Formats: sequence, structure tokens, C-alpha cells
Amino acid sequence: MTIYITTVRGAAERLATAHANASALAKGIRDALGKAAAFTDPNLSDQGLVAKRQELAQEFRDAARADYNNLAENVAWGRRTLAEHARENVQIPDEPAALIRAQQKWQQVEQRLNAGQDLPTIMRTADEVTARAVAEFAPSWASAQYDRPEGLDGAVRAWLGETPSDASEWIQRAAYRRLAEVARDPNARELFAAETAAERQAKMAQPWLTVSESLVEGRAADFLGAAIASQVAAQSAPSAAAPEAA
Repeated sequence: MTIYITTVRGAAERLATAHANASALAKGIRDALGKAAAFTDPNLSDQGLVAKRQELAQEFRDAARADYNNLAENVAWGRRTLAEHARENVQIPDEPAALIRAQQKWQQVEQRLNAGQDLPTIMRTADEVTARAVAEFAPSWASAQYDRPEGLDGAVRAWLGETPSDASEWIQRAAYRRLAEVARDPNARELFAAETAAERQAKMAQPWLTVSESLVEGRAADFLGAAIASQVAAQSAPSAAAPEAA
């Protein structure tokens, strides 16, 4: 598939700046509402002052709504765009020779898995064709393991996680991480690196977007909770290790 690198870079840039922009927006709305609450006019009665403060607060919320909607859509578009591009470009080329080669690579991987090696170890040294073969064939293989006897099922859970869907997600992320390192096409490496970072970047921004939405809608906002959640997301760098079994 063709990689539209300008689009990829635009999506990556929106996500890279999403946390800072979302945090700034939330704090800006808070400060504006604080100014509305502190507004004073000696020519107004107490009742008139209350009404004016409410009017100003609503004006500020209405003005901020467009900024919030734009930023939230930018984050969603960036996340969606990178995910779609990555899914399209991780696929094995629709050519007989490429498919045969990928199947051969997967057979080698499957033999190593059946011999007791774990997928994270295999992925650390995988070449590009192997990484693409794993992305293509490993999810079905992993899902099939859950229909086998408990002993093997337990072994699969030890390195893939609790459910087949968890396994598929981890396999996809592992393939993307490896392709960001070994893909021959520099645009592909850039795409997969951006997609690898995208989930964490979006999660860092989301708590602040939630705060902004709450303020715009006139609800209470948890700034401390947002700061903690965003920090936790920032520290959850993509790992090469498979998720642990529950």
C-alpha cells in the first residue's frame, strides 16, 4: 500500500502536541471561568452581579466549546488515521512470491513457538518479512490455542494474556514496534514508529480533554485526577514484553 507520508506526519504531529494543547485548553477554560466568577461592577446590584457573572461564564463556555471540539476531533483523527495506515501497510504484499515467503517465515516462527520459545523473544530479532508474517498469521494461531487442552492453554496465557483479543492486540503492537526498526522503507519505519507512540499520546491527552468537556458543559472537573491519569499514561511506554496472565 502507498504510504501518504504527509498525512502520516500530520496525524503524528497532532498527537505529539495533543497533551500540551489539551492541558492548556483545560487550564485556560478554568482561568476564564475564574475571571467570570470574580467579575465585579459597583454599578450592579447583587442580583445583577450574579446574573452578569453567569452570563460571562456561559459566553466563555460557548467560546471554548469550539476549541474543545476542534482539539478532540484532531486527536481522534490522528489516532484513526495512523491506525488505519498501519493496518493497511502491515499486510503482506498481494503477490504470490511475497505470500510464499511470508508463509515460510511463519512456519519457522511456529516451529520455534512449538519448541517452547516465546513470541517476545522471537520478535526481538525478527526481520521485516517475519514481523509481517507474525502480524498476519499469529493472531489465528494464538486464538486456536484456547481450544486446546488446559496445559497448553496455560502456556499460551503465560506470554499472551488472558483472552484471544488481548493476544491479537499485543501481536499487532509487537509487529508495529519491530517494523518501526527493521522496515526497509523509511516511510514505513516512520509510520509504524508514529503508530507505536500514538496510543500513549492519546491517553495522555484524554484526561485533559475530559476536564475541558466537563467545564464546557458546566460540570465539575477533576484537575488532580486528570494530572495523575495523564502522568500514568506518560509513564506507560510501549513494552516489548507480552501482557501477563491475570
